[in-house]
This record gives sequence, structure tokens and C-alpha cells, in this order.
Amino acid sequence: MTTVDNWGFLRSTGRYFDRQMRVYMVDTFTQNKFRGNPTGVVLVDQSVDPDWMQAVATELNHPATAFADTSSPDAEPKKLRWFSPTTELTLCGSGTLAAAHILGGEQTFHTRGGTLSCTADSDGAINMRFPADPPRPEPQMAELTEGLPGITVRSVWRGRHDVLVEAESAAEVRALTPNPAVLANVAASLRATWPDLPMPETTTRPRQPRMKSIASTKPSSS
Repeated sequence: MTTVDNWGFLRSTGRYFDRQMRVYMVDTFTQNKFRGNPTGVVLVDQSVDPDWMQAVATELNHPATAFADTSSPDAEPKKLRWFSPTTELTLCGSGTLAAAHILGGEQTFHTRGGTLSCTADSDGAINMRFPADPPRPEPQMAELTEGLPGITVRSVWRGRHDVLVEAESAAEVRALTPNPAVLANVAASLRATWPDLPMPETTTRPRQPRMKSIASTKPSSS
């Protein structure tokens, strides 16, 4: 962990941030250090400008960076926002998991995606309760064919935030070089699956995920 005294001037916002921030790097969805999803966690003690949060997330350059406002008493829900290097996220599992891990496991967060709760087990696992989002089938989009070259699209499913694409094989997914400019026209995040993975069932209630958070907090460089 590194505490960063961030009096530096941010050219993107033209503003100063005159408080200290605590920055962590956490490996999520793994039991091994330096595996899984590298996720940034920034703890702040006041509300901060979204442009500043985006600039920090871009600088850290992790798939997701979580910003937790710790100004409220410990027992009260905390405000939580997530940013990729390019944009703010509506819902983020790795960012929620990493923030709960740093803050001690038992947490409730107010987010753009709703109120999210986390509980901790004695073995270190963190259970996250996310809003149910059963996907529904929909017709194939031309943007997917152009934006996912080499993918044989078997079916397309859509939830509130994501589009799930079933490919012909795992090999197609591994060899994929997507076209981000075309996929930007798809109003959702994209996920991929293939025939030997289970497809979603719209008639059953999804189980609440139980996700393991390894205690692998790596020092970040200032």
C-alpha cells in the first residue's frame, strides 16, 4: 500500500485535490498472488470530482479501479464508484470485491448499479449480493459480426448492462482480435461463452455469487 500525497495539478480538470488518498492493488477472483483480475482501490475521505477519479483510473491503468468514500461512519453504507481507464462503470464485480476486501469484508455500498452488500466467511471468502439480471435472447446484430471477426455467433443474449455472445468454440474466443470502434456502437458490455459452458436459464433465479478474495494487496508505486 502506498499513501499518495496528491497535491499535483490535473491538466484534465484544472483542479487540485488537497487530501491524501490511499491506493491499493488487489488480485481478485483468485487464490494466487499475481493472478486473477488486477484491481485498483482508492480510499478517499470526501466527495471528489468524477474527472479526477477518471484521471486516476487512467493513470493506474487497471481494468477497473474502485473509489470508496470512507467519510461515513463504519456501520453506514459507503459510496462506491468504479472506473475503467476510459469510462465510468455502472456495475463492477471485481471492484466491489476488492473494495470489500480492503475495508474488511462486511460492507454495504451505494453505487450506480444499486445497493450492494458483501459478507465475509471465516475462510476469507467474500459473498456479494448483486441485483438479479436474467438475460433474454435477441437477434444477432451486424455490429457483432463486424466487431468480432472470426467469431461464429451461435446466439446472442442481453441483460440490463451486458450482451452475452455464444461462440462456436473456445479457440475462436482465444484467437479473437475485436474491433473496439465497431463494438462501441453496441449499447452494453460484451461477454463471451462457448458450447461447453452452461448457457443462462431465463426461467430460474440466478444464484447469488460467492466470490473468493485473496489477501493479496500489492504495494503500488508512487
